[in-house]
Amino acid sequence: MTRRTNSTRGFTLLEVVIALGILAMSLTVLLESQASSVNSAGRSRDLTIASLLTRSKMVDLEAMLIEDGFVVGDLEEEGDFGDEGYEYVKYTSRVSEVELDLSGLASMCSGFAPDGVEPEAAAADCESMLGGVEGFGGMLSTFTDEIGRSIRLVELKLTWPVG
Repeated sequence: MTRRTNSTRGFTLLEVVIALGILAMSLTVLLESQASSVNSAGRSRDLTIASLLTRSKMVDLEAMLIEDGFVVGDLEEEGDFGDEGYEYVKYTSRVSEVELDLSGLASMCSGFAPDGVEPEAAAADCESMLGGVEGFGGMLSTFTDEIGRSIRLVELKLTWPVG
């Protein structure tokens, strides 16, 4: 006759509950990580679309400036990208004249004094080469005016809803 022992086989209820608790916490962390990844992918998609639309609008503004020429003063425009299928993306653009301020150039002249030469004398020589302190008259003034007429500052701002 064989004697029957009461050996334990299987899991107790406590072990099963602890295992389910560990599984639940692990799944929660994994789901939060997945949600974060989905949010990051959506943000990346929005930034890519915004970058491409910005590039497209900059090309349009450049073509307009080449075709119509520069205007005196500022040119402002607002709109959306409905033609491209993104009517929820809005833009504002401003094309403005560039004013070159070279008044700080004269203050740099004293820094270029060679050894043995007084900084004031070197600054006076430098300023006279620039055309004088009063507005840097002469050629430099003409040069800065011409550059100011030849370049424009383009500001473009895009907005879109988050989510």
